[in-house]
Amino acid sequence: MSGNLPSLKDTLVAGLTLPISDVEREAARTPPYSIPAAVVPIRDRVLEELVSRLPSAGDEPPTVTRVLSRPRDYRFEVQMLACSQRLFEFADATCALIAVDALTSDEVDSIAPLLPESCGFRRQQVLNRIAAGDLAGARALATRIDDGYAWRAYRDIGFALADRGDVKGFFADWKRYAAGQDRAGMALLKEHLIAGVARHQDWNAAVTVAANKRIGPSFVCHAFTGFVDAADVDGLWEVLTGAAQGLLPELGELALLAATIRQATPHNPERNHPLLDTVVDRLIAIDPTADKAVMRGRDSELFALWPAIGEQSTLDRVRKAVRTPGYKRELTTLPREMSPSR
Repeated sequence: MSGNLPSLKDTLVAGLTLPISDVEREAARTPPYSIPAAVVPIRDRVLEELVSRLPSAGDEPPTVTRVLSRPRDYRFEVQMLACSQRLFEFADATCALIAVDALTSDEVDSIAPLLPESCGFRRQQVLNRIAAGDLAGARALATRIDDGYAWRAYRDIGFALADRGDVKGFFADWKRYAAGQDRAGMALLKEHLIAGVARHQDWNAAVTVAANKRIGPSFVCHAFTGFVDAADVDGLWEVLTGAAQGLLPELGELALLAATIRQATPHNPERNHPLLDTVVDRLIAIDPTADKAVMRGRDSELFALWPAIGEQSTLDRVRKAVRTPGYKRELTTLPREMSPSR
């Protein structure tokens, strides 16, 4: 910046070191959301920098403000920081500015001692290196994350490897993923790996990877998600009734077929997809009394097919078959007959 304005780094330091009392913090959280006067000029300068770096289109780059949180879009993060009904978080702003390369590595290192332990600034640096294709640099930065949270950044690297279908690289970092932490997040990482291998090789290769004890057979279904994304009903049907026959449990196989049919069906269809009734018949044939979880899964798949139903007879059969009262109440009208106001 020109003139006598302090540098962006010095502005952030001023904001991070500004003393704010508990009373002022509480006042900023409740109407009329009074922001301490000393914060306003520093906040405005930082917001100006953030807004000036908004992409002309889209929401990139991914931005993370907490060491354990999931990345969000930069545009969304700027909107949150600009919200007047909260105290401006200079640590969050620092992460967002790192996301758009507004600070050098040396500047980040000089600011680092002022940032709270929960701050995701190092993970943001890792994400930047991943975006640049520099996984070695990303790993080097991941090692600098303190308090035992480096695994979260290594999983960011794992997602990049999974999306590339790089099985060897993915498993080379396995111990660093801390598979026992955040099991839902770990499951998502495994899904990405299987889908990535299928995308870059084929479903057969992905099935082989799923057989690895570190992944597990419950992830085999993700070997076929490429068919869903491509709305390739015929291709999926051919594979599931041919080379992959019996590989998946019945409900898992039908869930894939149902999802692909929904993808292939136009909005408010006039008629059913040629394979829709076959899938409906097989779902109805699953014994709903055998197991509550099976019944819920069966009903959920039948209900989820509603947008693809174009014929009243199919809707009637589905409504009669479901056991879940909420679903039964909803399954009364074909999609094309729904009024715009509903």
